[in-house]
Amino acid sequence: HFFDIFSIGEAGPRSMIGAFAGAIKGKFYLEPAEWVDKNKKPGTTSQVEMVKDHPNFYSIFNGETMLFSPNFVWFVIALMDYFIFPYDLEAAKVWAFDWVAQRFVVNVVVTMSFFGFWHVTLYGLGWAKRPFVANRVYRWSKTLHNMWYTFLGAIQWSVWEVVYVHCHAKGLLPILPELGPVYMTLQLVLVTLLTPMYRDIHFYFAHRFEHIRFIYRYIHALHHRNTDVEPFSGLCMHPVEHMYYFSVAWTMLFLPGAPLWLFKWSGWHVVLSPAAGHSGFEDHWQSDQWHYLHHRYFECNYGVYGFPMDVWFGTFRDKIKTSSDSDEVYKGGGNIKGLDDKALRIHDSKATIYPPLPDKDTFYYYIAVVSIVFVFIDALRGPQNSMLKLSPFFVASLVSTGPLVVAYTLSVLASKRTSWYGLMYPFHKESIFGKLGFHVLGATVLTIIPTFLLVHTACK
Repeated sequence: HFFDIFSIGEAGPRSMIGAFAGAIKGKFYLEPAEWVDKNKKPGTTSQVEMVKDHPNFYSIFNGETMLFSPNFVWFVIALMDYFIFPYDLEAAKVWAFDWVAQRFVVNVVVTMSFFGFWHVTLYGLGWAKRPFVANRVYRWSKTLHNMWYTFLGAIQWSVWEVVYVHCHAKGLLPILPELGPVYMTLQLVLVTLLTPMYRDIHFYFAHRFEHIRFIYRYIHALHHRNTDVEPFSGLCMHPVEHMYYFSVAWTMLFLPGAPLWLFKWSGWHVVLSPAAGHSGFEDHWQSDQWHYLHHRYFECNYGVYGFPMDVWFGTFRDKIKTSSDSDEVYKGGGNIKGLDDKALRIHDSKATIYPPLPDKDTFYYYIAVVSIVFVFIDALRGPQNSMLKLSPFFVASLVSTGPLVVAYTLSVLASKRTSWYGLMYPFHKESIFGKLGFHVLGATVLTIIPTFLLVHTACK
C-alpha cells in the first residue's frame, strides 16, 4: 500500500519522478495538465470533473500536496532564503539600514528573477504552444507596466517583512511559554503543510471582497487591466490590494510562539505563486485555466480549484464558452457572453506604461492613500520620535480600514452611486445577513483584522 500515497482520485499510482514538484508527465513545459483535452482549443476543456477531486485533505496531510505540486518549488526557495539570509534578531531590535536593506535587495531580486524567468521562457523562448488567446500581440508597454507594479509589490512585501521581524525581535509578538520540542515540532510541521490550503481560503475571501464595486473601482481594477495575462501581471496590483493580499502572512500573529520560518514560508508562497499561474498559456507547469477565466469573465472563479469555494457558492465557470455552448451552462455570476478576442485586446490595452491621467476622484484617492502611508511611517518611529503623536489604535485603524472608507466615501460623493446596486454590484442581490454578510465577515477576519493587529503591534 506504500504507493497509494502517490495516487489521487482514480488516476492510479503516480510516477514519483514524473509528477515531482508539479511536473506533468515529467515535463515543466509543452505539456498541459492531464485533464486537458488536447484536441480542443486552449481553455475550452471543462473543469467540472477535475474539480470534483478537490479539496483532497488526505494528500495535504500525507505530504503529497507539498511534494507533487508547485508548492515544493516555492518551499525550496523559502528554505534557501531562510538559511542563506537568516534573520539577525539582535540587529533587528533597532531600525538600521544594513539589515533592512538586505531584506529589500533579496526580496526584489528573487521576485523579479522568478517572474522574469517565466516571462522569458514563455514569451521569449516560446516554451509553450497553447495560448489562451490566439494570435497574441506582444506589447512592451504592457510588460513594463506589469513589471513596475510587481516591483512595487516586492518593495511593499519587504516593508511588512521588516516590520514583522522587528516586532518579533523586540518581543512584541505573542509568546507561549516553553511547551517542549514535541509541541513546537508538531506546530511547525502542521502549519507548514496547511499553509497552501489556508492561502487558498484567504485568497478567495480577500479577492471576492475586492470585487465589490466601490472597492473594485479604486483598488482591484488595476489588476484587471490585464485580460490577456502574462507572468508579471500576477503581482501587478494596486498597493492597497498588495496590503490585503499579503495579509495572509500576518495570520502568524494568531499563533503565539510561531517560528519565523512560518512567516517566511507563507510570505514567499503568496509572492511567487501568481507568476506561472498568470502565464496566458495552457501547456506548462502550474498553468491555471481557472484563474484565466476570471480575468476573461471577471465575476467568476474568485478562488482556486484546490479549495473550490466558487463551486460551493455558485460562482464557478468551467471553461471558455464556445459557439456550441448554451447560455444555460453559465448561470453563476459573471459575464455570460464574455469577451471575444477583439474585445479582450481593447480592454487589455489599459495595461500600459503610459496610462491616461486619473480622473479627479481617483486622484483624490491617491492623495488619501499616500497620506495614510506617511502617517504609518511616522508612527513606526515610536511614540517618542513621532511628529504626529497619534495613538497606535488610531494608526492601525487608519491603515487597515482607511483605504476602504475613502473608497466608499468617494463612490458616494464623486460617483453619485448611492444605491445598494451602485455600491455593491455584483453582489447586490445577496443578503447582508446571508451570503454577502458571510463573505464580508470572512474578508474582515482574514485581511483587515490581521493588518490592524500587525500595525498596532508595530506602533506601540
